[in-house]
Amino acid sequence: MKYYLVIKKAHNNYLPIDIEKLINLPDYKLTTIEGIDSFTINYEDEMALKDYLLSVNFIDEEESSKDLEIIYYENGGIRQLEYGPIFKKHLEIFDSEFLINFLIKLTDNPLATNRIFNAFSKQKNKSDIFQIVLDVLKNVKRSKDENKIKNIYYLRFLPYEEKRQLTLFIYNNFYDMINLNKMGIEGEINERSRVKKNQ
Repeated sequence: MKYYLVIKKAHNNYLPIDIEKLINLPDYKLTTIEGIDSFTINYEDEMALKDYLLSVNFIDEEESSKDLEIIYYENGGIRQLEYGPIFKKHLEIFDSEFLINFLIKLTDNPLATNRIFNAFSKQKNKSDIFQIVLDVLKNVKRSKDENKIKNIYYLRFLPYEEKRQLTLFIYNNFYDMINLNKMGIEGEINERSRVKKNQ
């Protein structure tokens, strides 16, 4: 399957970003998620990348106000990758050991772990490893399920695309629950989250 970095101008109206003119990659990698990520992670966030694209005349002022997305073709139609591009700001947590430590600490908060489970439980074509990790997060309590929680360490072997999805979901929904000083691994989880209560 081929993937493309685009500006979403309107519904089903996308402007492709020709990254082969901006990054030195073998042709076969230019339309992979990993290839696109290797380009976008050079920029702090979406605004920084759009500012660069504007400066090199890849997009105009109006297009710079639109969202960057990653699309692919499936069953004759255009689909958007659910969690979009990954940027330098995400690299703080795009690390297996960080994710393991974070999820283990999060098991003291069953509402949060169930939220992650529910977000991915109906996803099709999950790897066996991702399913093992998700099963740990369903109705888990660290003080009662120590042996079960050890299965979170399987996350080290999670396929790239699933690790990417999990990273972006955690960043978008639980970033405020982590103290990211000094890589964040020693950060403490509290009761705050990006999503407002009862939203």
